[in-house]
Amino acid sequence: MAKKAFAREDKDDRRRLILATAARLFLEGDGTLPSAARIAAACDLAKGTIYLYFNTKGAIFATLQTDGWRGLRDAVDRVTATVTATPDAMVAAIIAGLVDHLRRHPELLSLDALGHGVIEPNMVVGELAAFKARQMAMLAVAADRLDHVLALPAGKGLKMLLRSYALIRGMWQSLPSSAATETAFDFHAEVAEALHEYWRGALAGHSFQIGT
Repeated sequence: MAKKAFAREDKDDRRRLILATAARLFLEGDGTLPSAARIAAACDLAKGTIYLYFNTKGAIFATLQTDGWRGLRDAVDRVTATVTATPDAMVAAIIAGLVDHLRRHPELLSLDALGHGVIEPNMVVGELAAFKARQMAMLAVAADRLDHVLALPAGKGLKMLLRSYALIRGMWQSLPSSAATETAFDFHAEVAEALHEYWRGALAGHSFQIGT
């Protein structure tokens, strides 16, 4: 049993190494996805070893996307796990958590921008369907909790999270590519302000006011 446990730990560590290395190479590169061979070399692994953990190169970067957007769910979970704060404070904390996550994961929005045109074509059909299902399931859990703690009509939280995602994605893609890094600080401030404005409007019909 001990040997199996160590084997699982080694496998998990290697998988994390592959993902971390892929993210680093992507950030250091020219905006294109590094090859599986390059990722393997940077990990000091044989190229074939990569495919023991991920069926395709696209699956590596889709996993980075999924892990990254898990920060959205986690921002909601941390705030709503114990319903002790006021609605104003909960919303402010959710937005702050999301923006902080974006700041700490600079690769996330760049990868997201490549999703449909670059990452998805590098995946097989079954992988792509599973990836999208995981994303939606993850979002649905956060949305249900949001509905509960803010006493929203069923489905309102999911709409708000999906629209928040679209807002963030649209703001990022509207930046000139050369300015994306240089204006990162202003971008995060603008995202926070835009999310507060959107959530204020979305929740305007409720009995509480969302502060800035």
